[in-house]
Amino acid sequence: METKRKIMFVTGGSYGIERMVTNLIGWLYGTGRWDIVAVLIRQDPEGYGDLPDGVEVQRIVKCNVSRGVLALTKAIQEESPDVIYSTQIHYSIATMLAWLLAGRKGKVVVSEHGCLMKEVEFRKGKRGVKLRVSILLARLLYRFAAKVHMISHRALENDALLLHLPEDKIAVLYDPTIDERVYRMAQEDCDHPWVKDRRFPVIVSVGRLSLQKGYRYLVRALAEVNAKLECCLIILGEGFERQMLQDLAKELGIESKIDFIGFRENPYPFMQVADLFVMSSLWEGFGIAHAEAMACGAPVVFTDCDNGPSEIVEDGVSGLLVPIQDVDALADAIFELLSDDAKRSRFSEAAKLRAREFSIEAQAPGYDDLFRSLIDM
Repeated sequence: METKRKIMFVTGGSYGIERMVTNLIGWLYGTGRWDIVAVLIRQDPEGYGDLPDGVEVQRIVKCNVSRGVLALTKAIQEESPDVIYSTQIHYSIATMLAWLLAGRKGKVVVSEHGCLMKEVEFRKGKRGVKLRVSILLARLLYRFAAKVHMISHRALENDALLLHLPEDKIAVLYDPTIDERVYRMAQEDCDHPWVKDRRFPVIVSVGRLSLQKGYRYLVRALAEVNAKLECCLIILGEGFERQMLQDLAKELGIESKIDFIGFRENPYPFMQVADLFVMSSLWEGFGIAHAEAMACGAPVVFTDCDNGPSEIVEDGVSGLLVPIQDVDALADAIFELLSDDAKRSRFSEAAKLRAREFSIEAQAPGYDDLFRSLIDM
């Protein structure tokens, strides 16, 4: 009988990363090959509530960097994991520091789920300075990691270069995004009045109301489309750009055509009933909402941003890709699909097939192979 090994996950990121990590932990635990410790670093004590009962959970809540590193060091010393897997640059830096302080127990895989190259380009002020400092620290610390996980080949081209990483240090694995939960929850009722009435086509988008998601371009594109074809947009998400986007919609005379409905725990019914699902992001990590919408059968239009979308959708086969920050191209793609029922239907079927490539069953075994290979090094 194969001896169980122990893996520690260090995470605490956004909703999308929470889903990906939860999926991966559940699959690994189900193999019976791993004892799993999840160390969750969050500003609140909630989240990650549906982990398997046999997974040990440690929470580090509301702490500064030094206290977080010390708490992580203690956890590594006490648990002595064979493998440590961390997500996102700030958690990964803390993990590498803690691992060094703990006496280099186990092999570390640090995972980049953002798009550092684009974040450096767009982030300004204090956030930009903090990101640049983090990148310098990552360059120093990631050399000690056993592997650096990139979530797309485009990320390999961009962020690996930025972090000065040799190719043999990198493992490219897509996020295990799609599970039965997505399909099951998509069957719940979508009670939005625009969906019930169906007086005009409904476009849906999901994501934080932030610079990254590029909603200002989508709002302008919607105004262009409405000059030719009446349609509406439902945005699921919350964020600091809400007021700016509402003001922009009012300025363009389309405030009645956009509904900012806030964060929804279950966005999938909206994805399933959408006439079109659109993401106007300036950058993405992998693009979890992109893959989920395709799994729900939504015809899609995505911006061809770094890093993941061009590896999720096949342009012209399972959806359309347009350049970032190009309002006219985005409007043309939206109008093209809303005007062509047959093409939307073809894209919908192709999208559902393509999304299977990002299921837990398709992607999780690659992580298992990676972690087991490190133990045998």
